[in-house]
Amino acid sequence: MTTTAQEELSAARAEAQELQDHIDRLEAQVREGDEREAAEELGRAFGLRRLVQLRQEAAERKVARAQAEEAGRRRLAAVAGAEADLTQLGIDRLAVAFTQAVEALEQLARLGDTRQDAIERHGRAFVDLGLPIRHHDGGWIVFEVNGTVYDTHQDHCDGARLLRLVQEELERRKAMSRRLDLGFAPPEPLPHPVTQYIDGTTESPTAA
Repeated sequence: MTTTAQEELSAARAEAQELQDHIDRLEAQVREGDEREAAEELGRAFGLRRLVQLRQEAAERKVARAQAEEAGRRRLAAVAGAEADLTQLGIDRLAVAFTQAVEALEQLARLGDTRQDAIERHGRAFVDLGLPIRHHDGGWIVFEVNGTVYDTHQDHCDGARLLRLVQEELERRKAMSRRLDLGFAPPEPLPHPVTQYIDGTTESPTAA
């Protein structure tokens, strides 16, 4: 509709300009003293000019109405699109995802703390039973089980450390996305046993 109205307006403006050019030529003839033929034609042209002006005004109003209707449709579409998108991304979905994330982090922290407690408990048992150990300095015990070394002070898998590791991994993945978009190589995996295991650079440790 807007395109048709614009075409009609362009045609009306072209008609108005063509008529004005004709009037200008007739007026030039009168100024040169050639009034005999130009006078009558000039009178008709002036009369027609008002009609052409009204046609142009009508075309302009039609364009304005079409533009207003188009703007109204776009506003309705914008509201409908916003409602559809934001309904799908409502607080209820965020709440579910948040709850799942918190529960997963709680499970991760509990697992890490349970592992740390087990390492300390078995380390003390190794010392008490005189089993081979790699290092013993007060509460710092390093021992080995089936080829896997466990360290009561430097295992870095307790709950608090694992929660920090999650945030660090999130930041690394953001950086990875930016680097890949720029054509650079992805950042190296974090130097932690869990992330290195996920990346496949280390083998799975034997549970303590």
